[in-house]
Amino acid sequence: MTDEFDSWDDSKWFKSTWNYEVPVMMSNSASNSGVTDGKLWIKATLNVRNPDGRWFQAARLHTR
Repeated sequence: MTDEFDSWDDSKWFKSTWNYEVPVMMSNSASNSGVTDGKLWIKATLNVRNPDGRWFQAARLHTR
């Protein structure tokens, strides 16, 4: 599937928060993925405040 990514299109894409094993936490937060200047980006961040040891926060994107 291709997209021009002029903006985020919920009819084509969705973010899921299903987690892998610890330490991964999938997020639908705007700080972990988005569209800027026609490009999709995904970023991993540190999340030290998560009580169950999920310190690696990232995003998972799917096509519909």
